[in-house]
Amino acid sequence: MCCYIRDEASGFCYVNDAVLGILKLREKYERVLYVDVDLHHGDGVEDAFSFTSKVMTVSLHKFSPGFFPGTGDVSDTGLGKGRWYAVNVPLEDGIRDDRYCQTFTSVMQEVKALFNPEAVVMQLGADTMAGDPMCSFNMTPIGVGKCLNYILDWELPTLLLGGGGYNLANTARCWTYLTGTVLGQTLSSEIPDHEYFTEYGPDYSLEISPSCRPDRNESQHLERVISTIKEKLQHYVALENNITGVMCVRLMSLLRSSATMKDRDSLSLLHYSGSGKTSPQFPSAALHPSSPVLGKPQPFCLQSGQHLIASMQLQKLNSHYQNLSSAATTGTGRGYGATMLGPGQITTPGATQAPGIIDSDPVDEEVLMSLVVELGLDRANELPELWLGQNEFDFIADVPAGC
Repeated sequence: MCCYIRDEASGFCYVNDAVLGILKLREKYERVLYVDVDLHHGDGVEDAFSFTSKVMTVSLHKFSPGFFPGTGDVSDTGLGKGRWYAVNVPLEDGIRDDRYCQTFTSVMQEVKALFNPEAVVMQLGADTMAGDPMCSFNMTPIGVGKCLNYILDWELPTLLLGGGGYNLANTARCWTYLTGTVLGQTLSSEIPDHEYFTEYGPDYSLEISPSCRPDRNESQHLERVISTIKEKLQHYVALENNITGVMCVRLMSLLRSSATMKDRDSLSLLHYSGSGKTSPQFPSAALHPSSPVLGKPQPFCLQSGQHLIASMQLQKLNSHYQNLSSAATTGTGRGYGATMLGPGQITTPGATQAPGIIDSDPVDEEVLMSLVVELGLDRANELPELWLGQNEFDFIADVPAGC
């Protein structure tokens, strides 16, 4: 069930079968995609994989004040290394098959092209059906079946799971129809005689007809949601595929002149000049083509070669740091390959060029948490007093090979 959290039951879910299935698939497949078409946001699955880039979660759900679980806005995109790997499609009441399927295919087409999954787990909750006590969406099994067929056409290993559904007869109708879809069989619309036959009245048919509930999903709203998602996914591509013309993010650990951690000065955002296309968001950057050796500082040699993509925007953390200017001219620290001469003096090895340091704005919580995850810190409040040490080399080792 999609809402179970690691240390507690949630939303009728006491075992998260989706997470267990994904973990099993990850033993064989490098990239697993989770697709959730339940009425509620799949928060439990998203939380379980929010810090990894190996699992992408996609959830289409009702997002409204006071509606459980209250998460899953389009701005929720994951954390740390898992940032941009959570895709949320918030929807309003009354959506019908056609508009839902159009939104689904627009998002999934982009996800498939960019994430390129090797296996899929799909959660097929039936609480989106017309007539469900949730009184929210206005869909039929045919609409969910079209979404399922879209995934099956990828011809990838696919695990299908149930989910919500509180009109038992309609839930049975939906999952029966979807079973026929998977098997490629067209089922009779007549409900066969069995013990619970009377539950399917008054028409005793497999079909579910939409109600007269109004669709509150305006086309412009859905277009904005889809556009926002595509923009975020394109940012993911920039992070993962080493697009030319980038911003390289580096941490400068400034050595202290006394024994206290309070004397460490600042974290800085470095821009490296290099060849290739540039943009305001991703300045050109070129680094030494050889990979760094763990445990041994390497100089920054500004030569042509592979470009490093980095998503983190490292910023000054408080007013103490705001009063400091570039570490290259007034700092007390050094970067890779630099030599400490004293306060305000720094030099770099021969055949290297000191990078320019650009001041930045106060940090926000999301950026801070992303940095904490990347560096393996225990808590966010360690960051203002951070001396990277081995963590610096770990961070460098995590970037794409060849930088």
